[in-house]
Amino acid sequence: MYNKLAFVLALVTATTTISLASATNTSLVYSDGYGIKWTGVIIAGEPKAELYGTVDEIFEQILAINPSYIAQPLDETDKARLASPVYKEGDPAKHKLTARQQKYHNIPTPTCRVMATGNSRSLDRLISRLEYLGGVCEAPQNACRRVGCWYTTAGYLCGENGHAAVVACTDVSRRMEAIKNGCCPLLWDPKGRPISGHIYHEKYSIWAGYGNCNHGEDRTPSFYTYPGGRINGICTGPTGPPGPYVRFLHR
Repeated sequence: MYNKLAFVLALVTATTTISLASATNTSLVYSDGYGIKWTGVIIAGEPKAELYGTVDEIFEQILAINPSYIAQPLDETDKARLASPVYKEGDPAKHKLTARQQKYHNIPTPTCRVMATGNSRSLDRLISRLEYLGGVCEAPQNACRRVGCWYTTAGYLCGENGHAAVVACTDVSRRMEAIKNGCCPLLWDPKGRPISGHIYHEKYSIWAGYGNCNHGEDRTPSFYTYPGGRINGICTGPTGPPGPYVRFLHR
């Protein structure tokens, strides 16, 4: 977890580094040893920065440096490092799918009931933050990092099969949204519904479910076995995504 003094000192260093970036050609680097690694451009035209922590912690650091932050597109160097190509929505000219189905056309089917459940409404915050953050999200080789945590819900990024997880943050967001829409279907619940699922790639996996925000950011999803304490309810329904009608109702 973050040490407040270290954070303040790092923030001062960060601001100085960014302001002098053109002269020194160095990137901001700040790590507490845990959390995901984020790489991206904080100020357009300046070198890329590297930040560590949860999405909320990284987001706060970025806004302290640039309150008008807008995510910049990934460059070719970023794309070459990714474990999988940047997510692209299906082509409506080729796929006779509804707009809702098309959004998830290229995303693998999630596996559900893999850990204790989180809450879909709380997961929405993490999904939107990742989408807005942009850049590249990373987790170490054969290790998991908590991407973010809100109340009793968290998302996780894990390196698999001897690989580090190097994924566009927007892709992490889309896959978490696919888990939310594909697992534990209920017609509607204003307070949210249970969520438990993961999506695997050869080099990484993305999880959504329960999280204890007081635990370390290196706590793995497997620590919270299903069904857990059932604080967010039980994941019911099929282990794969429901039909388009139920998906629509989940929005």
